[in-house]
Amino acid sequence: MTITIASSLWSLQQLALTKGASLDDLIDIAADIGVSAIELNEDFLRLPPYASIDGYRRLRNRIESRGLSVASIWFYTDIPAAVRLTSVEETVHQIGNYLGIASILGCPRITLPPGEGGPNADVDLAHAAMIGVLTQLMPVAEHYKVDIGLEIGRTTGNFQTPQAALALVDKIASDRLRIVPDFEAWRHATEDLPLSHVETTVIAEPASLDDFRKCLPYAPLIHAKLLRLDDAGNDWHFPLEQLMAAVRESGRDHVLDIEFEGWIPDIDPHCDSVVETRRCVELIRRLSHS
Repeated sequence: MTITIASSLWSLQQLALTKGASLDDLIDIAADIGVSAIELNEDFLRLPPYASIDGYRRLRNRIESRGLSVASIWFYTDIPAAVRLTSVEETVHQIGNYLGIASILGCPRITLPPGEGGPNADVDLAHAAMIGVLTQLMPVAEHYKVDIGLEIGRTTGNFQTPQAALALVDKIASDRLRIVPDFEAWRHATEDLPLSHVETTVIAEPASLDDFRKCLPYAPLIHAKLLRLDDAGNDWHFPLEQLMAAVRESGRDHVLDIEFEGWIPDIDPHCDSVVETRRCVELIRRLSHS
């Protein structure tokens, strides 16, 4: 079993937003931090000089020149809402394009937060849309040899919970449909960071550790969300010891993708995202070998 440490460039997005750092700058910083791979956010792929088929090839060369690979590309798509606005076929076409981009970049997976269909969505129609889109995408994913990972970071909802993701994976029954557990779903409510912060406006209990263990056979990539580290380099908002023990004991290879989100305005906007991301990498690396 191998645990690989990666970092989402979202962890360093503060530098792009406040200091004008380019994608090349963020790639260099990630390499210097010492991770093996990165996760790209779709926003970067729309920017020059890489916003073309040829540009994606050059981007792959740029990343590999720093000794990195692309572990995942994160694309936002609320699948049921997209079907409501367009159609199953158009949604499949759009996500199929994402799979093609990942293939050019040598990336083994795309990560999608599956969405809920928008306000007042009909649950039955949303479920039919989700199944329809995912079923039609499996041959496309197989063609490109790229997995689709459903990002699971919620404890309420119809599709973005561990139980819902497990049911979808069981229903579709394809090795190309995976789960990307996000530590956010296992975060504790604390006085300094209640659960209304960051990811959700619904107060809910964290998901169970048993749910996390059930996801691991389908989770080659895990989003290691971290928010606020103490002076000793720990983040007590998450049950990290238990989560990482489950990862170590799963008997499978996993990529732990660091997502430091403590720099955002409703947490600690003064934090240096490079310093804190480096500390997050050190924390997860230590827990990977405990």
